[in-house]
Amino acid sequence: MKKYIFIFIIVMSIILLLQNSFLFASKNIFTEDFTDNSLKWFEGNDDEMYAEVKNGYYYFQHKEEDGSYFLWNYVELIPEKDFEISTTITHTGGVNDYGYGLVWGMEDLGNLYSFNISDNGYYRYGKYVNDEWEILIGWTESNLLRAYNATNTLTVEKKFSQYNFYINGEWVDSYAFEPFIGNNIGYVIYKDQMIKIDDLVVKQAIGGAGTIIDQATILLADITVEYPGYNETYRTIANSYWDEAQAAVDMEDNRAHAVLYLKSAKAEILSDDPGLNELADALSNAGYLLNTASGTEDERMENYEKAYGYYDLVVQIDEMLGNESLLVNDYVNIGVAYNNRGYYDEAMTYYTKALNLAKDMDNIDGIFAAYDNLGLTSENHENYHTAIDYYSLAVEYAKNVFDKDEEKFFNLTIAQVYDLDLEEWEAAIDYYSKALEIAREQQQMADVKDYLYYISDCYYYLYEDDLADAYYEEADAIILDK
Repeated sequence: MKKYIFIFIIVMSIILLLQNSFLFASKNIFTEDFTDNSLKWFEGNDDEMYAEVKNGYYYFQHKEEDGSYFLWNYVELIPEKDFEISTTITHTGGVNDYGYGLVWGMEDLGNLYSFNISDNGYYRYGKYVNDEWEILIGWTESNLLRAYNATNTLTVEKKFSQYNFYINGEWVDSYAFEPFIGNNIGYVIYKDQMIKIDDLVVKQAIGGAGTIIDQATILLADITVEYPGYNETYRTIANSYWDEAQAAVDMEDNRAHAVLYLKSAKAEILSDDPGLNELADALSNAGYLLNTASGTEDERMENYEKAYGYYDLVVQIDEMLGNESLLVNDYVNIGVAYNNRGYYDEAMTYYTKALNLAKDMDNIDGIFAAYDNLGLTSENHENYHTAIDYYSLAVEYAKNVFDKDEEKFFNLTIAQVYDLDLEEWEAAIDYYSKALEIAREQQQMADVKDYLYYISDCYYYLYEDDLADAYYEEADAIILDK
C-alpha cells in the first residue's frame, strides 16, 4: 500500500429538472456488498492503517494524525456515457472535522476526483491532477448529512456535461463534468478516523430511442418553441425552424443562429414521432455554431459546454442507428468540443477514433480532417514536433491520393509551425518552398505571392538580406487579377 501525505454551470432550469432524479435507463456494472472479498479489496493492518472485509462491511482506518490513505478497485466505466456511483458509509471513530469519502476517475494516487464529507456535517468536491490538489467545490455545510458517527449515502451522478452530487438521496450540488482516463473507484480517509463501508454500486447509462429523447428533453429544457396552430404540428414547426436556420447563412451571431437549430430540435422531440436523424442533424449544426461563436471567455466556455452536450448525444444517436458515414465527422466535432474546453488528451482520443474509422471506410475528407485536428490540438498543447508528424502523414497521404490542394495546405501548415512556433526558419523555408512549387503548378498566383513573402521574412530572420530582398521583389512584381 502506497501512502501519500497531503496537508460554467448548466442553466438553472436544467439543474432543477435534475434534482432528485438519477439515470433514465441504466444497468448495474459493479455491485459490492462486502459479504466476502471475492473482488480482492486491499486488506492489511499495521501502525499506519487497517483495512478488512468482514461481517458484510469493509472496515477502513487511518491511524496517523496527518496525511491520507486511499483504497480502490477497478471498474470498467465509460466516462463519455452517463453513470452513477453510490456508496453507504458509517463513520465509526476518530476526528470529526476532516474528510473521508468517494474517489473515482482514478488513474493513480496523483490523478483522481473526490467527493468527501466530514463527520461534523460538511461536504466538498475536488481533484488531484499530477499530484496537485484543486478544490472545485469548497467545504459546504449541509443539513442533509447525518453527523457524529452516523451513516450517510453518497451518490455521484454524471449526466450529460455535468456532475450532480447527492447526500442520502437528496441533491446538494452540481459541477461541470471533466473527462478522466482512470477507471479506479474507491475511498479516501484524511487524518485519524475510521469508517465502515456497507456497499458500492456503479451504474452505466444504456442506449435506446426513449433514452435519447429523454436526454434531448433535458438538454433543450431552456429552449422554447411556438405552439402549433390550426393545421400545424410540431413536425411542421421543426421543419420551419430548420429552413430558417439553413437560410441564415449570413447571420453574424453564431449563438443566435444555433438557437434556430435548437428550436428545430426541440420541436422535433415534441412531435408525435420524433426523427432521430433529424434531431442529430439539428444538434450537430447547433454544436458547430456554438464551437465557433464569439463572446467573452465565460460565454465561450458556456458555448463549448453546450456544444459538447449536443455532440455527445449526436454520437449516441449515430452509433445506435449505425450511421457510420456520419460518425467520422461526429468524432471530429466532439474532439473539437474537448479541445476548446482544454481537454487535449480526450480531443486526441476522438480524433484518433475518427482517423481509424475514416481509414476503414476510405473516407478521404475524414482522414484529412482527422490529421488536421490531431496536428492542431498538438500545437495547442505545445507539442510542435508531434504536430509536424501528423501534418507530414497528411502530406504523404495527399500524395498517395493525388490531392495537390491538401498537399499544398499541409506543407504550408508545417512551414508555419517551423516559422511561428519553433523559429526554425531554414526548415520553414523548405516547406514554404514545397507549397510554393505546387501553387506555381496550379497557377494560384495569390498563393504564390503570399508564399514568396513568407520565404522572404524567413531569410530576413536568418540575416540573409540579399535573398530576402529577391523574394520580396518577385512577390511585389506579381499583379493579381481583380
